[in-house]
Amino acid sequence: MPLFPLPPNFFQCSVPLTAQERRQYLSEAREITSDVIRKSNSAYAPMQWTLTDSSDDVQIYHGLDATAPLHVVSCLGVTTVHATLEEAASHGQIKSTRRCGGY
Repeated sequence: MPLFPLPPNFFQCSVPLTAQERRQYLSEAREITSDVIRKSNSAYAPMQWTLTDSSDDVQIYHGLDATAPLHVVSCLGVTTVHATLEEAASHGQIKSTRRCGGY
């Protein structure tokens, strides 16, 4: 089992991605990121949320998820981000191996 962080070049790819594959994977990553952001909105979650703390521009909620095992504790932090969905999704972009290792 590898230790973290993984050493440089831990993952080996014997055949480099084609330009088409690279575009496809980047497109899928953007779509998945957008879906995660959109679906993480508490208005769409099938849970009951209770406000437990509020300070400045952040609210903390604890949730009750009837479908989760009893030992699962669900928490939600809410704040306002002044950005488009695309800008928010691009915040997690990592464009170098070095940055990825420290993420």
